[in-house]
Amino acid sequence: MNDRIIGKLFADAKRKHKESFHNKGKSINEKVRLYTRVGNALIEARKNDTDVRARHTMRAEHPRMFSKNNAQNQSTISYISLLV
Repeated sequence: MNDRIIGKLFADAKRKHKESFHNKGKSINEKVRLYTRVGNALIEARKNDTDVRARHTMRAEHPRMFSKNNAQNQSTISYISLLV
C-alpha cells in the first residue's frame, strides 16, 4: 500500500515538472523571438541611419507577447529601451 502512495507521489511530481518545463520553454522561445526582432530592428536602423524609437511598434504588433507575465515583460521592455 505504501508503495502505491509513494509511486503516485513520484508520478505526480514528475508530471508537474514536465508540464512546468514545457511551459517555461514556450516562454523562453517567445523571448528569443522578441529579442531577434529587436536585434533586427536595431541592425536595420543602424544601416539606414534611422531612429529606432520612431519604429517602436512591437507592442502594438504583438500584444500576446506582452500580456502573459506583466512584471517580466516590463523588465524586458526596460532592457530594450536601454539598448536603444
